[in-house]
Amino acid sequence: MNANAAEFVPGQGADKAGEAPGPRRQAAPQLSEAMRSMPTYAKKDWIIGGIRHNTVTVISGDTGCGKSTLIPQFVCDAENLVADDKVVVCTQPRRVAAITLAEYVARDRGQELGDEVGYQIRFINKFGENTRLIYATTAIVLRRLHSEPTLDSIGCLIIDEVHERDVYTDFLLLLIKEAMLNGRMSHLKIVLMSATLNAEDFASYFLKVNGSTGLKPIHVPGRMYEVDDWYWEDACEAVNWCPPEKGGGGKGKGKFGGDRDRDFGGRDFGGK
Repeated sequence: MNANAAEFVPGQGADKAGEAPGPRRQAAPQLSEAMRSMPTYAKKDWIIGGIRHNTVTVISGDTGCGKSTLIPQFVCDAENLVADDKVVVCTQPRRVAAITLAEYVARDRGQELGDEVGYQIRFINKFGENTRLIYATTAIVLRRLHSEPTLDSIGCLIIDEVHERDVYTDFLLLLIKEAMLNGRMSHLKIVLMSATLNAEDFASYFLKVNGSTGLKPIHVPGRMYEVDDWYWEDACEAVNWCPPEKGGGGKGKGKFGGDRDRDFGGRDFGGK
């Protein structure tokens, strides 16, 4: 580990790094029945084996199959997969997702948030010296690359929701691939997770990084809950409500011709 590289802690403010002791491994807690009932759990050994034997692993699975909650835990709890002095970071495009996932996983493991599982978003760090799993926004990891170009303090970087193709995620993938091809991140494991079946595209993008081992995506079939498509008319009928007649509209008006706060039958939903 680079002695001059700061740990994954921004210290004062969002963009500055401070020093923190490395995490200490704790005994892996027993996963709850809810976690073990998720489709991803059935692929546990297959997923751990794929990550262990490949530099880059691509995993696809339907929304709600348990990718974001279970796979980071698999990596943390697997023996000799990530060094004890390094952390596992799972990126999320949105700060709300980073917070709620960290809270859910910590609660399910019977731990305090900020102990073994924490999160990092702009201006807020919720983790300590024993934290091994950090949910962070993609922008935070990009800033981390600026201060620690080889990400020495991270043992496994899990990039979630890659199918959304937001600018931060695309830029992060570009920088990671370039660094790996140049041999600057030989210690790092990369896991790409997608909720769509375009995983082959990401596998092709990182094919040269894996070299002779190739890169075959792992697909997790099934989902926890059925997802139905509901359209505007269906929703209105289900709640027995009809929108107001369309008016003249104009500047400051909603699409039904009324004030923005009255567009939905006079209901004020508060905020944007």
